[in-house]
Amino acid sequence: MCAAVQACHERGISHRDIKPENFIRKGVVVKITDWGLGTMDAECEDFDCGSKPYMAYECRNNLKPTYDPRQADVWSLGLVFLNLLYHRNPWADPSLDDPDFAEYVEDPVGFLQNRFEGMSDEVAHFLADRVFCDVLEVVDGQPKRRVSAGEFGRWASRLVMMMGEGQLGAQHRPPLAHQADSAYSAFEFSPVATMPLSIGGNTSPVPQTASLLSQFAPSTVKQSSIFDDLPSDLRHDLPTVP
Repeated sequence: MCAAVQACHERGISHRDIKPENFIRKGVVVKITDWGLGTMDAECEDFDCGSKPYMAYECRNNLKPTYDPRQADVWSLGLVFLNLLYHRNPWADPSLDDPDFAEYVEDPVGFLQNRFEGMSDEVAHFLADRVFCDVLEVVDGQPKRRVSAGEFGRWASRLVMMMGEGQLGAQHRPPLAHQADSAYSAFEFSPVATMPLSIGGNTSPVPQTASLLSQFAPSTVKQSSIFDDLPSDLRHDLPTVP
């Protein structure tokens, strides 16, 4: 899944509605479907795109004039990852109106480990710091960035292999870990270069006292799609993961 999304990103295409039901698998071939919100824009101005449980908070909350749809796709992949392993999502809506998300904002690592039994420190910190992180935050003069879809896939593949080999221990195995088998262990992601993820707008440092909690605001609902403008070869010959 991650490699398929990375392949799209490398072609300048973002999906903006990543969720489990938008992937089709036949054998070991994975395809991405439902490109109604797909875009070739590097920065998007239309917010509230996608399904709320999988939507990135910067897409749900119009805190800046634009957001990077590639980074939003990575946030969504993180939620697909949790959904596949634990059969549930951490929150229904990435907004402070959702008590679960508000709890996550207050203590990201603690929330993930309390909500998902057996989650190790490594997994919780990676998800909180590299996937479900605040891309509006400025660190050392640079906007914070999520991992690329390809990097996330390689990390997740290693984790699944550890589960299959029992290296995490029974106390750290989520409900689906027992299903990890040789098919997962044999799977390898092809090398993919990390794509620079830029953030539009003001990148001046924010006060240290600022937190995620103070940055959320109600969003305006706007939806648009340039799917019809995509070249026909991209619409009909979408990337697959062999």
